[in-house]
Amino acid sequence: MHDKLFLNNLMLSDLAFAYTYVAASDKYPMRNKGRFHNGLLYTIKGTETYHFRDRSIEAVPGSVLYIPKGEQYTITLQGEESVVITVDFEIDGTPSRPFRTDFSEKNTIKSYFQDLEMMWERKKSYYLPECKSHFYKIIAALSRQISHTEESTRSEVVKTAERYMRVNYLKKDFRIEELAEITGISFRYFETLFQKEYHVTPKAYILYLKTERAKELLLSEKLLIKDIAVMLGYSDIYHFGKIFKAKTGYTPSEYRSTHGM
Repeated sequence: MHDKLFLNNLMLSDLAFAYTYVAASDKYPMRNKGRFHNGLLYTIKGTETYHFRDRSIEAVPGSVLYIPKGEQYTITLQGEESVVITVDFEIDGTPSRPFRTDFSEKNTIKSYFQDLEMMWERKKSYYLPECKSHFYKIIAALSRQISHTEESTRSEVVKTAERYMRVNYLKKDFRIEELAEITGISFRYFETLFQKEYHVTPKAYILYLKTERAKELLLSEKLLIKDIAVMLGYSDIYHFGKIFKAKTGYTPSEYRSTHGM
């Protein structure tokens, strides 16, 4: 199940406990033959590596690790000591696979875990509703952080395609569909992401790049306008002139005479 979808649909049925465990390196490796509850683990110190049946996940300082009920794993430690706040709980519905979410030092996620643990330990008459309230604050923070990470990843994917476009857009065998192919997503989805990032379609952006390059080439008196049109991939000088004027307000010759030295 997708991590964010799991979090957004998570229904808490019970909180089991919340506490901080401190373990020295001589306690590792640790083995768990089957977790009793679902767990959220916030790492304060040390780097624990959880070795699950199909993969390994490092729990680093500032990260939150989710481990589902019944999961088997072995833990190894990098460093001399680990300090981890763990919140164990029960849910209604299907658990997710283990996943890790990272937070910056300025994020409030640490205080949510610390406050929940403190309320759990004091066990005042109203502690359980407040613990549950802080639990959902943690869940909301995890969901927001995953969304932010996904947006950053999508943005980098689009920027990678844009860099590829700048290098290759004038090649004769360049196809606009290549931009989606190198990112591994459908072209329609790529168009949506590209337009969100650059506020124009990929096709319009290529036209912008051609226009800017045309401006540079027109400032060279050694190049004929018909040769510039060919260099930019236009079928003839008239087609080039029509598009250039639509984008700049000048014909190619007017731009050369007006902006040339």
